[in-house]
Amino acid sequence: RVLRHELAHVVLSPFDVYRGHATRGVKVGSRGEREHDHLWEYAVEQGVINLERLWQGALEYARREAKAGPKSRPKRRRK
Repeated sequence: RVLRHELAHVVLSPFDVYRGHATRGVKVGSRGEREHDHLWEYAVEQGVINLERLWQGALEYARREAKAGPKSRPKRRRK
């Protein structure tokens, strides 16, 4: 579970590049920097939670499909 959480952070890491550019003009230690840090942490953790939910749902779906076994497709009629 921890590994999956950290993997989600890796998936979201390209947004760190954006953050670096978007906050260039923000003074270190300023109120603006603290506010941005707080919002950034919140947004990243929400993104991680959503990715974890997505992956969990996909895993549960795959397990149900595996348990159900192969499905036979209806044969197509020739015209």
